[in-house]
Amino acid sequence: MVRDKLIIGDVHGCSAELDLLLTKAAFDPSQTDLIFVGDLINKGPDSEGVLERAVAYQARLVLGNHETAFLDKARKAQFDFRLFNNDSLAVVARAMGPRLGRWVDYLERQPLYLKYKDLLVVHAGLHPELPVEKTSARILTRIRTWGENGMFMDREQDPPWYDFYKGSETVVYGHWARAGLVIGERTIGLDSGCVYGFKLSALRWPSREVIQVDALETYVKVDGV
Repeated sequence: MVRDKLIIGDVHGCSAELDLLLTKAAFDPSQTDLIFVGDLINKGPDSEGVLERAVAYQARLVLGNHETAFLDKARKAQFDFRLFNNDSLAVVARAMGPRLGRWVDYLERQPLYLKYKDLLVVHAGLHPELPVEKTSARILTRIRTWGENGMFMDREQDPPWYDFYKGSETVVYGHWARAGLVIGERTIGLDSGCVYGFKLSALRWPSREVIQVDALETYVKVDGV
């Protein structure tokens, strides 16, 4: 029997809101698979707490651009939280302390996409002409718009990547807080800007029910979000 799925948008360390969302959705790990679209970490107050919940619920996840950046920095710092550059990812690493290596190992085992029957989960989006299996990590984790054959992937004047999507699966993605919740026929965007003070969103699959909770506070202020 195929199990239902609860797919969560970009959490960005907002563990309290994640708990509220799972409660509102009446999430039962014995009945439903939990999936994250990436960007579980960074910016918000409790990145490690979000990862701990993912492990506890045996969730599946795809890597977002914040996870891939975190892994790159961890490798450059030789997996020592004391050697991270002074940015928001350094805050995440230092909060992990000696557990950093454990979380690096965990994230390195995670995929860039998940494929199911009639469902594809990625962090950001897809190349207009390539199958997901042949698409670069850069595009899967960072694309928003498509301009000049992929030279630009985040310009306001260019059309969104999903305008070009012709596949048969429904694609569920995150990454685009400025766009907010976007419900299309075969593409669904779930980044509703929780860390910026808006909402955390989930999609119940295959019913396509959307469940949301309000952010408890504005953790990061960014113009235009």
